[in-house]
Amino acid sequence: MALGLNICRSIIEFHDGRLWTEANPDGGTVFRFTLPMEITSERVVRRA
Repeated sequence: MALGLNICRSIIEFHDGRLWTEANPDGGTVFRFTLPMEITSERVVRRA
């Protein structure tokens, strides 16, 4: 489990994100993360 969490942290930090934990009042731990989002006025249309 620890290796998977370390990989997740590396990917999130590579994308300038943040990963943290919070205690769950009912027991256990909650893992949360954020990633920056770029907002653009251009609309991208992808064709299959």
